[in-house]
Amino acid sequence: MPDISATELKERLIRDLPGALAPERPKDQHAGNGHVAEASAKGKKEEGPVDLLATSDAVVLAERIPEVATYVRDTLGYELLSDLTAVDYLADGLIEVIYRFQHLDGGPTLPVKTRVSRDRAVVPSITPIWPGADLQEREAFDLYGVDFPGHPNLKRVYMPTTVGMSSEGFPMFPSRAINILAMERSSQYVVTSQQYAVARAQHRAAARRLPTASCRLPTADEQLC
Repeated sequence: MPDISATELKERLIRDLPGALAPERPKDQHAGNGHVAEASAKGKKEEGPVDLLATSDAVVLAERIPEVATYVRDTLGYELLSDLTAVDYLADGLIEVIYRFQHLDGGPTLPVKTRVSRDRAVVPSITPIWPGADLQEREAFDLYGVDFPGHPNLKRVYMPTTVGMSSEGFPMFPSRAINILAMERSSQYVVTSQQYAVARAQHRAAARRLPTASCRLPTADEQLC
């Protein structure tokens, strides 16, 4: 069965589909969702927030997604599209669409990602070549507002079809609206890559300061609460 690593996939795409991979993000763009750990007084590098947009997976240009999906199926032998979902990186102004392909005989999935601007979230549909993407693309459209040109029936799945524009003039997509409304009410509740990374680092630092508990099983004579 195929078992291709992310590195091998990127090497094959460079060789067989030149220009399909998206340019790597410059390091100075990482400041939107994390920061580089600074050296401590003792010279040790302290752990800082992670960059949630950093990935070892193949990130391809949106316009090349149908071509890459066909290549993954017909050339690499991954016949099943097991998952298609979206992630809203509000602080970075990006929508990431993630595809996971799998071989029918099993084995690990093969992820492929693409990233588009939140202001123009457009990714060509792969439903004409992968019929199983039909409902999953409609879900990403309904919840995140991702437009999939070429989809034969791009309609909402969960929200009423009468839902259109908000009073502020932006399309009503639940997953986007949740982030926007949370930012307006209280920034501490916004699930952005930057705040998540900071909270994660603070949680780890606090956990390291906690004393180690001495745990044991109760004896037969001890009464459990």
